[in-house]
Amino acid sequence: MKNNNIININSKEKEFFKIQERIANEIENSFEDLQKFEKTNNMNWLVIEYFLFFWTRVMMRYGQNGEKWDNSYIIKMINKIMSGDIPKGFPKEKV
Repeated sequence: MKNNNIININSKEKEFFKIQERIANEIENSFEDLQKFEKTNNMNWLVIEYFLFFWTRVMMRYGQNGEKWDNSYIIKMINKIMSGDIPKGFPKEKV
């Protein structure tokens, strides 16, 4: 009898999950490091600081080659996510 609970994940998906796990671990470790550094339990400020670190890196990459791309789509999607609208897969809209 064949087990129907087996999920077939291709190598690209496996690699994506590895990257996702690595990022999740880094986020967790970074929050712990920030708490030690800041010596605060104010999670609001820790989240703001962490987001600013992240956003700075995004903006550095976004215009990395002088493209100066419009970031309004990114801001729109982040605002939707922050409002609880978690996207299921990649958005269908044109960027």
